[in-house]
Amino acid sequence: PDETLDKLLFKDDYVFCNRDDIDPSKIINHDWQTLRSIWKSVNAEYVAALKKFTISGTHAFFSYCNGKLDTYYLRKHLSRKPELNKHARPINATRGAAVNPNQ
Repeated sequence: PDETLDKLLFKDDYVFCNRDDIDPSKIINHDWQTLRSIWKSVNAEYVAALKKFTISGTHAFFSYCNGKLDTYYLRKHLSRKPELNKHARPINATRGAAVNPNQ
């Protein structure tokens, strides 16, 4: 157990401030296939929300997350650690590799 990983970050954010039902200290073991599937889903939702958010010009990212807390949490985490943004982009469905939008 790691105390820094066991806490929900961004508790001061209006989306998470009253959420007592989220407990990062409870670990659920998954095989790599399940984790990959979860990542692909959250990443796709994030990319779609980011596109809508960018076009809108507003400052309310959560309104484009379809109520999905994991998508919003990813946004908050990437804002905190921008060096990880390169990993959150469209995934090529045939190869499973991240697509570089600049190529």
